[in-house]
Amino acid sequence: MRKAFYIAILTAVLAIAAGCTGDGGNGPKHTPQPTDTLYTEQRALEIYGHEPERALLVIDSAEVVGNLTDYRAGQLRAIVYSRSMNMLRLDTAQAICEALLRHDSIKEDIDRHITVIDLLINVCRLRSDNEQLLHWATEKANLCREQAKTKPTDAERAKAETEALRTEVEIGIIQIQLGQRDEGLARINYIIDRLDRPGSVNRLDALMIALKRKINALQELGRYADVIPVAHLMFDRLDHFASLDYRRRYEALTDTLHTRLLESKANDYAARYKLQEQRMEEEQLRARNNRGRLIVVLISIALLLALAALVWYGRQQRIISRKNRSLVDQISEAIKYKRMYENLKSQVTPHEEEEAIAEESAGNSLESLSHDQLFDHIRRIIKREKLYLHSTLDRQAVIDHLHLSKERIGQAFSQGSDYSSITHFINDCRLEHACQLLVDTDKNIDDIAAASGFSVRRTFSRLFKEKYGLTPSEYREQNRQG
Repeated sequence: MRKAFYIAILTAVLAIAAGCTGDGGNGPKHTPQPTDTLYTEQRALEIYGHEPERALLVIDSAEVVGNLTDYRAGQLRAIVYSRSMNMLRLDTAQAICEALLRHDSIKEDIDRHITVIDLLINVCRLRSDNEQLLHWATEKANLCREQAKTKPTDAERAKAETEALRTEVEIGIIQIQLGQRDEGLARINYIIDRLDRPGSVNRLDALMIALKRKINALQELGRYADVIPVAHLMFDRLDHFASLDYRRRYEALTDTLHTRLLESKANDYAARYKLQEQRMEEEQLRARNNRGRLIVVLISIALLLALAALVWYGRQQRIISRKNRSLVDQISEAIKYKRMYENLKSQVTPHEEEEAIAEESAGNSLESLSHDQLFDHIRRIIKREKLYLHSTLDRQAVIDHLHLSKERIGQAFSQGSDYSSITHFINDCRLEHACQLLVDTDKNIDDIAAASGFSVRRTFSRLFKEKYGLTPSEYREQNRQG
């Protein structure tokens, strides 16, 4: 009890010290919180953007405890590593994704396959590895077409086909970056022609993205004269699009292209975005600190409650221990007085005892005995020869030994004694013997049960508990403490 109290106090001090630690380094640092023990996918996704190391630990733990499958854990690790600009981490992300592609669950599920390919495309884009990017983009386009064939509805098939066309635009951009300018622009023009047809909002959205990518490619190639017609085409197609946000965005883009101020506006927007991002980081840091203080308070309250529970539990244990001690004393005294009573009751002169034994050996009829006399006769035989220590002793064995009917034996115990049956009497003798062994020997409970005539340890423990209100182990412990 005292040791548990010290441990609780030490834990509270450490938790409060951890929560009060300030920012001693350059930039915000996160102090480990008790919520890190929530080893779930949701927890990893909440923190991986700003605390990738902790997210990886959460993913590992979630996989160990069974909250994540090995496939999903690998996918989440790849997502975390792919967020980094560190080449070594990007290599790790690529290795994980390539290993996932060999996983059985990936081979059997085309949607999962495409998800992993998307991660590989993102990693290759960050590494500026255009050759690998071209390889994985091509594979994704093929998978999207296969996926379209498996979809049950027209809308789902159209969505998968549109995703394939989006990826084809990406392939065209990569070809331009690899020096295959004519092939890349031809592919983009072909995809734009495919997308520039009546269809869903998703298809029109893909068309807008394709036109924008073409404008960016033309700008990089210095072909500004070709940019204006593409921008006008975007504006015309926006008449069929419900989103006013798209319309404003591409009207602004057209004006920018006409005034050739795209670069200055982009820099201005980048500066604003950076400032907003810094403000958001400051807000997040304040929110984290407030959350940390709240968690420390909650932990302190929980520890105080736990300490109170430990104190209450200790008091209850002491009360139970005192009750058990009193119960053991009562049991020991009851057994003692019972033996004294039986000794006095059965005490006869040597001559009278010899006559009783002679009568038994002569086989005189027992039918003439009263119920009380017959019970004393049976009790004397069982006690003197310690027949109750044999696990085979039961009512039938006594009937066979005395050649009396079961009704006669039953009446002797039910009407001539305080016992309801001979089985009750035998078990009582065995339990008294077991009490003596528990006090006088160091045998284990199984051996004591067998030595007392019980063939099943569970039966012994149940009968002991019913009779004395304690288990055999508790009875022994209380005797030793006394």
